[in-house]
Amino acid sequence: MPDQLLANYQALIYKTLNRLGISKNHCYYDDYYQELSLKLLALADSFQGDPLGEDRFRFTAYVQKGLYWYLLDLLKARPLKHEIAVEEIMTVKESLAQPDSRMASHHRLMAFYGAVDRHLDESDRQLFYLLADSSFSMTEIAELLGISRKTLYKRKAKLQDQLGFYKFLLKEG
Repeated sequence: MPDQLLANYQALIYKTLNRLGISKNHCYYDDYYQELSLKLLALADSFQGDPLGEDRFRFTAYVQKGLYWYLLDLLKARPLKHEIAVEEIMTVKESLAQPDSRMASHHRLMAFYGAVDRHLDESDRQLFYLLADSSFSMTEIAELLGISRKTLYKRKAKLQDQLGFYKFLLKEG
């Protein structure tokens, strides 16, 4: 039965990883996938009903919430600075370095990211790259950082003030 559960509900694991911004090239992707697989089996054990039969729709909703909150707790427990500062920055820089018809835009953007890396401390850099990633909502970012939304908006405004000087790097000409 565990193999059948994992086969039938594997898509929920992928959806949860994607929803919280964990892509296949993430340094802890395999670890999170395994953790969510084990959590899925634990949730199936505690579920009141037949997850593979007539209660499968109710089980799907139950597992979606359970996996999401469990992964969120895992992300809070693991320090973000290495995941974002090393992996994400390098991914962005490498993708920007690719030849393209918009090379000048890429150069300006690379100069801006370089200024961000030099100017901001580690926690502000984390915040900047989370805000730049459009797959995260403000609520999810606040949860990931373990702060309130009000604090997040204050930090965002402070970050905008800090980076205001570097806007010229993004302008053409």
